[in-house]
Amino acid sequence: EHGGSRGGGTGSGGSRGGGARGGGGCTWGFIGGSCKVPYMSRAKSVSVCSSGIRSHVPSSCILSSARPINCYLDGSYCRYNEAVFSSNGKETMQLLNDHLASYLEKVKSLEKENADLECKIREWQECQIPLVCTDFSSCYSTIEELQQQVLICNARAENARLHLDIDNIKEASDDFSLKYEYEQGLCQSAEADISSLHRFLDDLTLCKTDLETELESLTEELLCLRKNHEEEATPLQHQLGDCINVELDTAPSCDLNKVLEDIRCQYETLIEKKQCEVENWYHTQMEELNKEVISDKEQLQGCQNEIIQLKHTVQALEIDLQTQHSLVDAPLSCCSTLTDTETRYSHQLSDLQCLISNMEAQLAELRSNIQHQNSEYKVLLDVKSQLDCEISAYRRLLDEEGCKACHTSHTSFPPCRGVPLPLPCPGTAPGRWRCSIPACLCVPPKTSPSTHRDT
Repeated sequence: EHGGSRGGGTGSGGSRGGGARGGGGCTWGFIGGSCKVPYMSRAKSVSVCSSGIRSHVPSSCILSSARPINCYLDGSYCRYNEAVFSSNGKETMQLLNDHLASYLEKVKSLEKENADLECKIREWQECQIPLVCTDFSSCYSTIEELQQQVLICNARAENARLHLDIDNIKEASDDFSLKYEYEQGLCQSAEADISSLHRFLDDLTLCKTDLETELESLTEELLCLRKNHEEEATPLQHQLGDCINVELDTAPSCDLNKVLEDIRCQYETLIEKKQCEVENWYHTQMEELNKEVISDKEQLQGCQNEIIQLKHTVQALEIDLQTQHSLVDAPLSCCSTLTDTETRYSHQLSDLQCLISNMEAQLAELRSNIQHQNSEYKVLLDVKSQLDCEISAYRRLLDEEGCKACHTSHTSFPPCRGVPLPLPCPGTAPGRWRCSIPACLCVPPKTSPSTHRDT
């Protein structure tokens, strides 16, 4: 209806159908359809293409744009266009109400069909033979027991496997510990052998050095002996050369070869004799030299020990000498440190005395200033007391004049109520407020307005 009436119905499905809303907007609703056009303001026309029916709406429901709106109504395609609606709203509402009635009838028929189907299903279920449910509780208990047994068997097998693994690991660890101990023993024995070999190597190096020194000494002795032998052999050769006897016998000639052979034999025997003598002398000399070398070695070892002892003694004596020097130098250093300390503390004492004298002078000055300020304070206090007396007298006079003025103007002015100030005025008595009327002091608001006090 034009002007603001609402038309519509409510179906069993919970949807609402509406007609035109008065003024500048329309609300459309359909049951069973998939379209809702909310508040189509200023719509011009609507066209239901499936039914071929054209309806008109009021001129107030006119769309501002000519954009078409598509929707589906109960499976039928609808298109709202700007050239469909006319100014007859009653016919449009009648059409929509007819559609709503048809949809409601369809819904009712579907509900009835659903109820019939439910009755048929219920009757069929009642006609069917009820099935007897087998009780599987015993089977379930058996299954649970079997499952528990399986779990127990699996746990036992796992436990046995773990025990076997633990035993194997223990055996392997024992084997490894034995191997470790064996290898550790081998390592210790090897270290002991290495240490003994190091000691043996040190001994060998010492023996080598000793033998090298002996070899050098023996070579020197051999050179000396050869030189002595040459020196002793040369005069002997000269003596032998001078003592050659040459005998000539002009007798019948003799065999020169035999003579030469005899001479050769004589010289060979002489050479052998001399060689034996030289060898014996050489051996005796070598034995004597070896004895001397051994004795010299012993003496050298003793000398080395004495040198070491003397070195230790020298070190101890040097330490004693240093301690004696330190003891000798200690008094001198103590005297020097004492003099330095005395001079330092004398300087500090002089500085402190100067500071004390300065502080005493400042203290005397402060005392004089304090006395001067005290005298000035007393003078100012006397002046303040005089001023307080004058102010109190002046206030008393003002209060008297104000009270007289209040008594004279009581008929023309209302009773005065004091206004409290945020800060009290100097000289104002406690509990009083300054009044808006000049030269008037009133009582606090809690007291009666007719009561007046004098200071």
